Amino acid sequence: MTQYSLADLHESDRHIADGERRISKQKALIIRLQLIGIYTTDAEDLLRLLAELLVILHQHRASIVTAISEAK
Repeated sequence: MTQYSLADLHESDRHIADGERRISKQKALIIRLQLIGIYTTDAEDLLRLLAELLVILHQHRASIVTAISEAK
């Protein structure tokens, strides 16, 4: 079983916050590109990948929380 600490949990929280910021920026970029008529398929694909990664980050955080609580 992997040992996790509160530092790991805080790092996970930082990664999630960063992912959320990146998604917000990507959404804003897509809107700006659409407003000026620029092709956004690649930007939308990246947004989908970022959203998938965020789900994985949340799952990893949950596993850290579980491991910490079970270690007590």
